[in-house]
Amino acid sequence: MKVRRLLDPLVARVKYAGALGELQSVEDTYKEIWRIRQAEYPIILIDIISAKSRNPCLTLYLDLRNYDFAPPSATLLTMDLRKRLLPENVPAVVEGSESAKGHLAGTPQTGLWFCSPGFYEYHDFYYPMDRWELIRGTDMGQLTWIVNQACNLVDRQKI
Repeated sequence: MKVRRLLDPLVARVKYAGALGELQSVEDTYKEIWRIRQAEYPIILIDIISAKSRNPCLTLYLDLRNYDFAPPSATLLTMDLRKRLLPENVPAVVEGSESAKGHLAGTPQTGLWFCSPGFYEYHDFYYPMDRWELIRGTDMGQLTWIVNQACNLVDRQKI
């Protein structure tokens, strides 16, 4: 996923460290829903946890290159991290989820992306008039809320 660099690299790294710290501070609270798998600037990989097996079932890929000047870019990856999920091979646990209807979009070229406030693709491509600047300072602009929003689109009971 290609996201334009807008922030000074030093500022971007400070913002990234703050966002990662936010997630790490609440990770124990959400340990049955998600866990940080790997974090290396500008990417954070988060495993979404199955409610049945308590094992990771999908990985959320977050690109925080310009956070919080711009929202994070996000997609879902296969568990082996080798490829992005494409719309035609999205598992039924995502596609069949009631909460996911209308909140996931994508093409074979771009992969899957989240059509929901708080995600880069939503604000930049899908609803450019729904401005990130208006939610950035609210709960919806917090990275924890954004991660939970993505996890809520996966029916973890079916996995």
